[in-house]
Amino acid sequence: MRKKSKYLLSKLILVFLCFTFACTSKKRPEKTLRINTLSEPPTLDIRKALDNVSAFIIKICFDGLTRIDPENNIKLSIAKSYTLSEDKKTYTFKLRNTTWSNGEKLTAHDFESTWKSRLDPEFPSANAYVFYPIKNARNAKNGVVGLDKVGVSALDDSTLVVELEYPMENFLELVSGYVFYPFPEKIAANNLNYIESKSVPYISNGPFLIEQWKTNQHIIFKKNSTYWDESVVKLENIKLSFVLDQSTELSMYEQNEIDYCGSPLSSLPSDAVKSIKDRDDFYSYDISGIYFYIFNTEKFPLNNANIRKSLALSINRKNLVDHVLQINHGLATSLVPKTIDSLNKNFFIDSDIAKARQYFEKGLKELDITREQFPTLEISFNTEPNLHFKIAQAIQQQWNKSLGIKTRLRNTEWKVYLDELAHKKFDIARMGFGSSISDPKYFIEQFAYQNIGFNFSNWKNNSYTDYYHKALYLTDTNERLKALDAAEKIFLDDMPIAPIYFYKNNYLKKSHLKNLALPHSGSIDFKWAYIDEKKRS
Repeated sequence: MRKKSKYLLSKLILVFLCFTFACTSKKRPEKTLRINTLSEPPTLDIRKALDNVSAFIIKICFDGLTRIDPENNIKLSIAKSYTLSEDKKTYTFKLRNTTWSNGEKLTAHDFESTWKSRLDPEFPSANAYVFYPIKNARNAKNGVVGLDKVGVSALDDSTLVVELEYPMENFLELVSGYVFYPFPEKIAANNLNYIESKSVPYISNGPFLIEQWKTNQHIIFKKNSTYWDESVVKLENIKLSFVLDQSTELSMYEQNEIDYCGSPLSSLPSDAVKSIKDRDDFYSYDISGIYFYIFNTEKFPLNNANIRKSLALSINRKNLVDHVLQINHGLATSLVPKTIDSLNKNFFIDSDIAKARQYFEKGLKELDITREQFPTLEISFNTEPNLHFKIAQAIQQQWNKSLGIKTRLRNTEWKVYLDELAHKKFDIARMGFGSSISDPKYFIEQFAYQNIGFNFSNWKNNSYTDYYHKALYLTDTNERLKALDAAEKIFLDDMPIAPIYFYKNNYLKKSHLKNLALPHSGSIDFKWAYIDEKKRS
């Protein structure tokens, strides 16, 4: 009897322990974030990256002098403090005691070498222009002066001095961008193609590290235990899948296989937007970004400004927004988005068919060709998402109806697409970008010089560039905006691109995913994000 009692007691204890363990396991916080993007990154080399996917992953893995928090405040990050000279042109940053993920000390020399490598005339960096506010940066990139004359210097391991060409109120916001992150100096010196091979470990200094990279499948990130601000990082892992179809991604979200779906990591299927935009888990907000078509201004007949203007003015943006995008994006009748343009200008009328036809006839005369001799134009776009195809198809029909011209559509994989744009192997190509700072200067800057940033059109206008330079040195806000406005007027009178719409970020998010940083630039940061287990289904 006593043995039986002992046996029953043991069994009860075992059942109790199993129940307790089960409850504990169920309550254990799930700290893995599951997300998706529609393409693999072309590169994770900070010095070369230009696309959104690469930039997003770099932000996961790296940190810079400053960072934008979930409340849109600029926070000091690797910089623990700074001083600004009386003339507001010299920043002296004191760095925290931090390390790279391989344990080596991160120093001011890493910042100096990374920034200056971008400015080497021999180094392929399409967005080196963002460093041009720094003293002698543009001259160095153009080979006028040596890199030793650039206003970036490490006084010692923990002191970085940055001299500017002119006072810049939003410089601390500017350096929060991924292009200003440091790159491991020794690796950069010994291997210019670092990470192109997708090798692991990928040495970085940010909130997360790359633990696994399976080509065409996923990247798994793990929390960086050596990160200086490790205590605020709540997620243990991030699984980033590469599912290249929007509808499949949406299905994954609906089946609770991912926690976030849509911009800026991907885009929601346009044909599904109508049915989901009134849901509680749907979010939409304006960002400082523009979607546009680039004209190859070196190629006949797009080398004629009147032909370019006829194509731009004949696009029916409202029709695209209402019937293709199905979200209330802003109609782009200017270069600078309304979110950062206090003057709220419209430089032309949407779908101005009558004027478009006038420009077209004028262009034909200038080119000395007949309508029948006008060549078939090619519209290029990257393969995913399908939205680019739908927009191109709609514009193809609009141009045929309003101007009687023929076009063909061509899609290519993202990495190949960027290479073709860089080498001017296109007629008309789609592109988009968002600003890294709350300043119209950023949009004017993209086209101030040939072969930089998003100026794949290779357009150049000296008066435009002069107004841009004038604005840089003006301290009176109104005068500065007038100079930028004059530049924008020149730009849209020559129309090297066709503005189409201003971006909104549209996404679905599970209620258990909290504290995302979603700055006006349209990027996303998971440093402060966490999973509320009580709300996770």
